[in-house]
Amino acid sequence: MSEAPVETEIKLLFEPGLRPRLEQHPAFAHAVRAAPRRELSTYFDTDGLVLHRHGYSLRIREAGGELVQTLKKAPSDGAVHERNEWEWKLSQRRLALRPLDRAIAADAELNGGLRGATSKFVTEIQRRRFDIRLDSSRVEAAIDEGVVRVGDREEPVCEVELEIKDGPPGPAYRLALDLIEHNPFRIGVESKAERGYRLLTGIVPPPVAARAAPVQRRAALGEALNWTAGAALHPFVANMSAARMGDPEAVHQMRVALRRLRTMLVLYAPFLDPEASERFSNSIRDTGAVLGAARDWDVFVGQTLSHARDAGVRAEWTAALEEGATAKQEDARRGVRALIDGKAPGELVLGIEAWLCDPEAAAKRPKSARVPIADIIPDLLDRLAEKVARRGRRVTHSSPPELHRLRKSIKKMRYSVESASALYPGKAVNRYVKRCKKLQTALGTINDSQVTIRLVEEIAPSHSAAWAPAAGAMLKWNAERLKDAERDLARAWRKLRHSDRVWR
Repeated sequence: MSEAPVETEIKLLFEPGLRPRLEQHPAFAHAVRAAPRRELSTYFDTDGLVLHRHGYSLRIREAGGELVQTLKKAPSDGAVHERNEWEWKLSQRRLALRPLDRAIAADAELNGGLRGATSKFVTEIQRRRFDIRLDSSRVEAAIDEGVVRVGDREEPVCEVELEIKDGPPGPAYRLALDLIEHNPFRIGVESKAERGYRLLTGIVPPPVAARAAPVQRRAALGEALNWTAGAALHPFVANMSAARMGDPEAVHQMRVALRRLRTMLVLYAPFLDPEASERFSNSIRDTGAVLGAARDWDVFVGQTLSHARDAGVRAEWTAALEEGATAKQEDARRGVRALIDGKAPGELVLGIEAWLCDPEAAAKRPKSARVPIADIIPDLLDRLAEKVARRGRRVTHSSPPELHRLRKSIKKMRYSVESASALYPGKAVNRYVKRCKKLQTALGTINDSQVTIRLVEEIAPSHSAAWAPAAGAMLKWNAERLKDAERDLARAWRKLRHSDRVWR
């Protein structure tokens, strides 16, 4: 797989009828444009959709009298807009299996499994291509209008893709940002293939976990910034479709991705341009607040009420609360849909990408981008550990807001140690991270108890006598779990406080 060419593209979506406005943008107006052409693409897979399950899409495209077979594999980590791609010209509309077998040879489960592949859906697209020069870069822009069709079901396509052909990617990201700023465009998430599979199966795309992405031992600061940011942005973008459709886990993973991104800005803050870093932090905070509101109601409806029932709270009382909570949950989900349909996610993702395309410009001092990460990470981790120590000094006597601040610091500490885990002994890192998680769990339960109080009050105001039995039973159970969590907190804090700093 390492031999595959890598395609870097940016996709923006627009509403029908806005293409002329897009073509009036100076970058397009002064570009070399090709004649529009019709493209008919047929996508293939096995009856068990083995290609789709392994992250591939396979198509034959007919355009301009030529037939081209294309295999793509979506990224599993790191880069947000990159995918591996292979192409072969064909003389007839039939899959060429031999080159496919060579391309997928590294995936043992796919070997020999494509003999039964048949057509599953088609796309009919009117494509307009533009060759755009941006400073030292050349970008191919493609404006696509048409449909994705599965049987008698179809979905419209109105999108522009910016593919970087030569030179640095920064100018392309800045062009995309300019388009979003001055037009009602939004960042594209699903490929045409993914849209086709969604129509074919009727299944919401599964959530993508926001995981740690350890930096390499010999990486410089600039490389570490790009790697950790890409690893956080990928699940943020990948989960947007499922989150828009109301998947609670996708919303959660978008929040985790934002936290990991925010942690990068905090961890490397002494070396970053403070003005840009603060603006990105503010954008992350605002975006996270919308996702957080939905997450609070998802947890309350999907977990808290069932835990209360299991603990003995009468079902008719939890059912009454659930009815009110479900309405609030749907309001919060509408907020998530409005967020994803708006400009903010695209501005955040493309802004970060554009910023980190030039690590020397992103750094406070240009030479900092070349500093080996192994030389600076111990001091950076010490800085976070000292904040944790300060915030946890009076842990058993801290107020809920103080414990919430400690919880946020513990998350940043854990994510930062995970990102540096390749630099230190694995067992020691795992032990430290495990203790962070236990403390995080205890603090999380305490935070959930405070959220429960707030949400119950929203559903069942204290001045309403009708809600008294349900609210009273729920809050009594909530107080009991809070006591258990406070005992767990003291034990978890002692263990972490006495842990060795694995980076020293």
